[in-house]
Amino acid sequence: MVRFAATNIETFHALGMADKIKRTTRKSQFDAYFAQVNTSGSGNVWLASDAAHVHSPIGGCGMNMGIADGLRFAQAIIEDDFKTYQSTSHKIAQSWLAKNKLFTEIMSDNGIKGNIRRLAIRQIFNLLNQIDQEQPARCIFNTIVIG
Repeated sequence: MVRFAATNIETFHALGMADKIKRTTRKSQFDAYFAQVNTSGSGNVWLASDAAHVHSPIGGCGMNMGIADGLRFAQAIIEDDFKTYQSTSHKIAQSWLAKNKLFTEIMSDNGIKGNIRRLAIRQIFNLLNQIDQEQPARCIFNTIVIG
């Protein structure tokens, strides 16, 4: 099973994926917000993961960031080194929020530039889908992450 999120069904039609959707388990609307705390905590009160930052689900990194943040926080407890946790987590979240905001703006831009960008993304998706029809999402991930 693969999870996709889109603003509307036309997105799946444009990507050539609409006929592959067997069922929709949930439909919802939301507004995207971007924020990060200035500090992760002090003394006995610390924030981690979604409590420390919020962003759009575009890019699919939220859960993975939360898990990694939890592991860093556990390490901070073991080593009693919250200063490193604070600086590392803050830098990682800050970097992702900047990328995520850009991705969200690209995908949400209804002007000419946004339409051209989405057309290019669709064409790349269609090409990757032709290369690997069984696993287009994995092909896209490998292309973006691995290079």
